[in-house]
Amino acid sequence: MNQFFPKYRQAVLSSSTGDWLTTTIRAAALTQNMLQADINTATHEFVSDLPQSTLLPVRSSALANKSISTQGVAGSNSIEFNSLVSGSAKVRAIVLYEDLGADNTSRLVAYMDVGTGIPFNAVGGVTTISPDTPWGGGFAGFFRV
Repeated sequence: MNQFFPKYRQAVLSSSTGDWLTTTIRAAALTQNMLQADINTATHEFVSDLPQSTLLPVRSSALANKSISTQGVAGSNSIEFNSLVSGSAKVRAIVLYEDLGADNTSRLVAYMDVGTGIPFNAVGGVTTISPDTPWGGGFAGFFRV
C-alpha cells in the first residue's frame, strides 16, 4: 500500500524539512525479500532506519523537473535507476527520500509498492518508473498531499 512516512508529514508541518522543488529527491529499491512488516512507517524516519538487507545498493538519479500541481500532486520526470544489475533480486517496492548525503540524515518521504512498473525485475541498463501511481484522483504524480 502506497503511503507517506508520518515522520515526513510531521517535518513538513513543522517546516523542518526541505521543499519538494528544491531538495534533492532520490529513490531506493527494496527487494522482494522485504516484507511489509519490515517497513514501519510510524517510526522509520531516515534511510538508515530501513532494513539494510532489503535495500539494493544502487539508488536512482536525482528526480528532475519536479513540480507541484494545483491539486497538490508532487511530480517529476520518471525515476531512473541506471545500474540495476540484470538478475538481481526482484524489486518489490521503492521509497522516495530527501538525499542529504548520508543515509542517517536522508529523510524518508514515501513508500510505494503499487503503481505502473512496480514490482519489477532488474534487466540491466536503465530501469524507469513513471510518476503515475494512483495517489490522487487520476492526477499523474508520485503522491498527493
